[in-house]
Order: sequence, then structure tokens, then C-alpha cells
Amino acid sequence: MEQKQPQRFFRSPVGHILIAFAAYLIIMASALFLLRSVMPDEGLHSLAGDVAVSLGQIPEDRGDIPPPPDPVETAVTPRVYPPVRLAVVLGEMGLSRSLTQQAVRDLPDSVSFSFSLYAENLRRQTEDARAAGHDILLEIPLEPENFPDDDPGPAALLTRYGASRNAMLLETAINRVDGFSAVMPWMGSRFINSPEHVDRMMRLLRARDIVFLDSSGLGGLYGDAASTAAENAARRYGLPYLRAHLVLDKTATHDAVTEQLERLAKRARDTDGTAVGLAQPYPATIAALKDWSTTLSDKNITLVPVSEIIKDKQRK
Repeated sequence: MEQKQPQRFFRSPVGHILIAFAAYLIIMASALFLLRSVMPDEGLHSLAGDVAVSLGQIPEDRGDIPPPPDPVETAVTPRVYPPVRLAVVLGEMGLSRSLTQQAVRDLPDSVSFSFSLYAENLRRQTEDARAAGHDILLEIPLEPENFPDDDPGPAALLTRYGASRNAMLLETAINRVDGFSAVMPWMGSRFINSPEHVDRMMRLLRARDIVFLDSSGLGGLYGDAASTAAENAARRYGLPYLRAHLVLDKTATHDAVTEQLERLAKRARDTDGTAVGLAQPYPATIAALKDWSTTLSDKNITLVPVSEIIKDKQRK
């Protein structure tokens, strides 16, 4: 029984561990012996020196491998816009004294102002605007299509009036202000579309050599229906005539007004190089015009007084 105790020991877990540890020591001793047999006398330091010498012998780059080519730069050609001339007319000026003063203060003098006959202290307000360099227009109240539901006021020319009364009303209106560049209708769709009545008005304007800016056909506050009656009468009498093309602030927000101004410029580029836009002195309209006017040089746009567009038309 005593002879079998060593065999039981080596087969036990402890015996397995001791056998494995002994095998590990034998392997490590053998490996150390082989390493010392091939190691130089100077040890690992000599090997490190050999590596350093080898690295020092790497030849410098002498241009054998060409450098990568420079990236190709693609030239971006800036967009070239054809030159255009635009006029912007703010209507119903003078009805709000504060907004009129804001427009005079904030907007470039190339923006034109059309004053209402019903503005308080009309002559003083027009003089202030003209002193600031703005072109002045005068709004003539005319009978709208749905009169009397829409009432253009006591100074309006009406189709029910005789020729002498309408002539008196027109003379009274144009004598209230000095130095205006043109007149334009306020409301007036029914009157403008009546050849008989608009003919008489154009004849009186021609006698005074007053330009007519036709805003009929633009809808909203500037007329409800398109008509050629005013243009035909103006041509018949040789009256300087100018048509407005776009209302800029039917939606009176900064972005909407800016978009309409760009549409006005496109209209000019697509036609004869000129266009006229109408607006009112809303705060958003004034702000949009002010900001937009600072971007014109990049777009080859010149904002001019309406009188300059009139001269352009007369030269053609």
C-alpha cells in the first residue's frame, strides 16, 4: 500500500501543477541557453547600434520619385447680368406722416414717391421728399368699378360728372403740388376703362405736358382691370405715357417683397431693359427695399427715379 502513494500524488491536481511548472522551467532554461549562444559579446546594446547605423544609411530623396501633381483648380466664371434700369414708386405717400418720414430717411433717393391728394399738409410733405432728392408723383383719385362701395373721396373724377366738373377737379389737383414728375391714378378702374372720360383727362394732361403713369390692370389698390383706353388716348394726343408692371407688396413681408423685386428685374432683362414697380410704405416694404438696394451692383441693376424711365421711353 505504501508503494502506490507516489503514483496517487502525481495523478492528483497538485501533482499536475508541479509537473507543468517543472516543464515550464525546463523550457525557459533551454531558451535562455540558446539565446546566450547566439548573442554578441556586447549584448543588446550592440544590436541597437547596428539598427541605428542601418537607419542612418537610408539615402535621401533625390527626386527619383516625382512628387504628386498639384490639384487642378476649376475656374468658376461669375454670372454676368445684362444691365437693367428699374424704377420703384411708393404710392399713398403722405397718409401716414411717420411712415413717409421713415421712407424719406431710410430709402435711397432713387426711389420715387407718389403722394395722395388726401395727405395732411401735402405741399410741405412733398417739399421735404423732393429736398431729399426723391422724384414726386401725384395720385389722381378716379372712379373705381365698384363705386360707391369703394369711395375714392371728394376729389375724385367720376363718370357721372360732366366734362367741365372733371376738368376743374383735375386742375385743382395738379395745382396743389409743384415739381412732380408724373400723375398716376388712385383706384379708377371704371374711369380708366371709359374711353370718353379718359380721353378728356389725357387731353387736359397733354395741355400741361404732364406724364401719365398707368397703374391700371395691376389689381388691388392700383386698379381692378386692364385697359388700353388710357394708352390709346395718350398716343392720340402725344402725351408721355408710362405703364407700371408689377405690384411689389401684395404680400407685405420682407422675403415676398424681395422676391417681387427680383421678378421686376427679370421682367426688365426679358424685355427692353427697364421696368416699373409699385408698392406702399409698409414697414416691411421699406426694410426690404433698403436691404435690396445694397445688392444691386453685383446684379448690374441701376435703381433710377421714375423720371429717368420716362426719358428712356421718350428717346426710343
